[in-house]
Formats: sequence, C-alpha cells, structure tokens
Amino acid sequence: MSAALSDDFKARAVAEEMETGASVSAIEHRIGIHTSQLFCWRRDAALNSPIS
Repeated sequence: MSAALSDDFKARAVAEEMETGASVSAIEHRIGIHTSQLFCWRRDAALNSPIS
C-alpha cells in the first residue's frame, strides 16, 4: 500500500510524527500504515534531505 502513497503524503506524516507530543501509534492507525513504515519514511527523508 505505501508504494501508492505520494511523497507529499509521506512528508506530512513524518512532519506530524516529529511534533512534540505526537503519538506514532495513533498516526499510524489513523492513516492505515504498518507500525514500522513511518520510521522508514523518516529515515528515508533524513537520507534524502540536503545537508545544510
């Protein structure tokens, strides 16, 4: 399922997860992804972000 999700959708989910007090489990259940998927998206975003 996650392959069909847009990069923008994944970026918004990662941004939400990074907010103070955010519940990773609640986000995952709300958007319907596997438990580890959000952490993979966060890792991928960190690897693909430009170094400042």
